[in-house]
Amino acid sequence: MYQAFVLILVGLLIGGSLYFIREAGSGGSQLVLTSQVTDHAQGSDVTVDTVPGTYGCDSMSGCKDESTLKLTSDGDARLSSSFENGAEVVEEKGSWLFAQDGTMQILITGTDSETYGLPRIFFIRKVLSEALSGLQFDTKLYSGWTNPVFTKER
Repeated sequence: MYQAFVLILVGLLIGGSLYFIREAGSGGSQLVLTSQVTDHAQGSDVTVDTVPGTYGCDSMSGCKDESTLKLTSDGDARLSSSFENGAEVVEEKGSWLFAQDGTMQILITGTDSETYGLPRIFFIRKVLSEALSGLQFDTKLYSGWTNPVFTKER
């Protein structure tokens, strides 16, 4: 009986998260990869071709501990967070895309050794050619972040 209840609960959680990703996370439209997002702050265009790269965030830019976000041109994402002055490093993986509403979305699905039951979703509201900011994320999971800004490394 207890196992059936747990299975039903897990099914509801997965179904709810898929609904959120599909509906609420993209302003009511399906997630689609768009080719271009306007960079309103600089008057230039940011494209899926210019976003890939390595972005860093440290204590000066809103991350208590050093974090690195690597975005590849094929849509893969890797988030590396260093704790205790580098004594512990957590490497997470997932994917990224632009939604139809112009936001960038990152779905962290787990580590190399573990798949999360539900993806960790980041919404990035401000995508510039050299920085990612305006992040919305679960502050319980990433409590060391306060208004983080990820700056592209050269």
